[in-house]
Amino acid sequence: MCMDVNQWIYFVEIAHRKSFSKAAKALHISQPAISKAIRSLEEEGGTQLFFRANRTVELTPQGKALLPQAEDVVNRYEALGNSLKKKGELEHSVLQVAIPPMVGSSFISPFLQYFLSAYPQIQLEIREVGCNEVPHYLENGEVQVGVLGMPNRELPYKTYIFSEESMEIVLPPGFPLNGRRGLTLQDIRDYPVIDYPDEFSLHHLIRAAFQREMLDYHVVCCSSNWDFVIEMARAGMGVALMPERVCDRLPKGHVAHVPLLEPKIPWVLGMIWQDKGYVSPATKVWVDEFQKFFSANVAKKAAAAAL
Repeated sequence: MCMDVNQWIYFVEIAHRKSFSKAAKALHISQPAISKAIRSLEEEGGTQLFFRANRTVELTPQGKALLPQAEDVVNRYEALGNSLKKKGELEHSVLQVAIPPMVGSSFISPFLQYFLSAYPQIQLEIREVGCNEVPHYLENGEVQVGVLGMPNRELPYKTYIFSEESMEIVLPPGFPLNGRRGLTLQDIRDYPVIDYPDEFSLHHLIRAAFQREMLDYHVVCCSSNWDFVIEMARAGMGVALMPERVCDRLPKGHVAHVPLLEPKIPWVLGMIWQDKGYVSPATKVWVDEFQKFFSANVAKKAAAAAL
């Protein structure tokens, strides 16, 4: 038998994603090509590897038995390639990353600037999607990496937490409670709230916090843009809840903002990626550099706080 290592890469990717179409998207090849490669692999091996029923794909007992060995082959192949690969060989690589607009502008922009400067040979494609949609893009193979506000559930992906923000309350000028050093949700229960769209994790965090306090709240409008939310608060349309890092960048005298005292609403930001099956060199470079970049930033903050 003369089996191509790419066949094993395709086999592993389909096994993990349970879909020929999702595997094809993740590997940037056509679905007919991946289907043909698997048929050839099955014919050469004389055994069926997948049960195919409509859109559902499951491993056969023979496929399950073969998967660990196939993963080992793929991992060894990637390790060999990485040992020979030089930075210049990333030329013409394409990396798709899903980033929610509200996360990208305030939290990811410095890293993007660094990454594009350090790796100009990697073509970066940013997909701006809501936090709740990021895992779906990763699952479907439309992106290789995602950045999002972490949901209150475990995700079936490799995860790196890089930020945890406390929330502050943005107040209109002349607001009756201006001057206080902090407020609770109870304090603002009677005032209209400028909220975020349903596809944003922050919307669900805020709603859950009001529900835990058994408080009703009136949403006057929603926006997916930090600046617009701030301008609506400045115009007196209502109060808003925003991460402290965003509030810290507001010009003095623009709008007032105070810490949310109770209940605390932590906004945890993380990077997720698929570490099973084939992981492209560009993805590995992004993941490594992302973790180094944000680990260094945390160390700098800790050193500054100790002074």
